[in-house]
Amino acid sequence: MTPVSYPAMETFGLKTTRYSVVLRRLIEACAHGAEFRIDRRRFTEDDLPWLLGQWCTNKNVKATRDFEIRRQGAAIAGFHDGPSELWVAASERPLVDQLISEKLARMNALPSPGRITSRMPRFAKLLLAVVLLAVAGFCVFGFLATYESPGFAVWRVSYAAVGLVALLGAGGLIFSSRGGPSRRN
Repeated sequence: MTPVSYPAMETFGLKTTRYSVVLRRLIEACAHGAEFRIDRRRFTEDDLPWLLGQWCTNKNVKATRDFEIRRQGAAIAGFHDGPSELWVAASERPLVDQLISEKLARMNALPSPGRITSRMPRFAKLLLAVVLLAVAGFCVFGFLATYESPGFAVWRVSYAAVGLVALLGAGGLIFSSRGGPSRRN
């Protein structure tokens, strides 16, 4: 079988439904000199029997939010927000190729960590815009109230500036074309 050629990248995203098998293979392959982080707890090579025997089950893996394998301070594999977000560093390419050839995982390309961008969902944008419009409305009343007593020029300018920034922010959120996914997607 001819090896598949992939574009150069710093990380590989892996999709699998066999979390315990894939993570067991990752842990075994990366065990020497590695540190394992599971939901803020740290484990070392000495904890391998517990990791492989107790933690490495689909039930426990699915209940884990954060997982990371680090070697010499560098992250080489892990996930955040659940095992469906599993990634592996390009330095572990032979293991990734082996998992793919055994049909234990599929590879999805991930951007390098410095280029990850996220989009705010439309509902969140509209909710934030409503909050900013409320702040702008409050600033209008504050601006008008500063005319009742003399000597409140600093407050007048502050209300005007905050209100204008809130109004521009709300307008930018409402009329921006880069919306995130809606619930229909």
